[in-house]
Amino acid sequence: MLDQEIKRASHELGRGNRRYARSILRSMTGYCISCHTRNASGPRFADLALGGDISKLSDFEKAEYFVATRQFDRAAKQYEPLLSDTRFAKARPLDWERAARTALTLSVRVERDPVKSSQLVDRILKQPAAPYFVQKNAAAWKESLTSWVSNPKNPVNTEDGLFAEATRLTSEAKALQKYPADHSADVLYLRASSVVHDLLATAPKGARASQALFLAGLCYEALDDASSLHELYYESCIRTGKTSDISKQCYQKLEEVLYFGYSGSGGVSVPADVLDRLATLRKTAGIPDKPSFGEGSEDAIPQPNTDP
Repeated sequence: MLDQEIKRASHELGRGNRRYARSILRSMTGYCISCHTRNASGPRFADLALGGDISKLSDFEKAEYFVATRQFDRAAKQYEPLLSDTRFAKARPLDWERAARTALTLSVRVERDPVKSSQLVDRILKQPAAPYFVQKNAAAWKESLTSWVSNPKNPVNTEDGLFAEATRLTSEAKALQKYPADHSADVLYLRASSVVHDLLATAPKGARASQALFLAGLCYEALDDASSLHELYYESCIRTGKTSDISKQCYQKLEEVLYFGYSGSGGVSVPADVLDRLATLRKTAGIPDKPSFGEGSEDAIPQPNTDP
């Protein structure tokens, strides 16, 4: 995916979209953070000789560095004063929002601590310089966390049990989300994605694998965390599900996000290699060679009683 994004940036630069190409390159660091915050399992890089002096980095950059290298405790401590820093929130509101959402990701998806997450959201709500839309989202996050504290039951640690819980959380998130760019359901999507990763770790080639990958794609697309991991999950769903209905749903979602990603004021200009990739995946999904828009329901969520 890093290779694909580099090619995409090069393509946009060739079209004269210098600013857009630069934004693509700068957002690529989000892959490290998105991948390394899927859950608490995985390597720790704190003791590796990574090189470089981080002392001159800003507090925000240090926090992102700690997250990218899975030094979660240090990252959480770095984010706390940032969220309370009114000067930072006023001067760099987008970075402040990113800090808030990444800190929330750590406490919900990695640490799975509703009480700590609720305290973090309280800090966000108390920030007077927080953008209005963040305050509105944080109020919804608080409600979701209050519900989680009241009902902290863990899902049954089986393939079907984890799938049922991931489906429930995703359905609740979609019901709460008012429009695609609405982040009020982020807590539910973070919880759902965490359970999905447990499911994929428990049964990576199980009967629910393709459905789990579809749910992962829905969650990451909704969270919109400066990466394109949802594309990876949709593509994996297609290759895993082959000609199943869930595979066709994943292809439709992938086709839509790719066409949207390459759209602009000059229309839609999809690179030839991306079109070739879509053609291959379309064949894998068993979709006839005709326009796929309008086929099926893009918002359908596989239910626990759905046959694999």
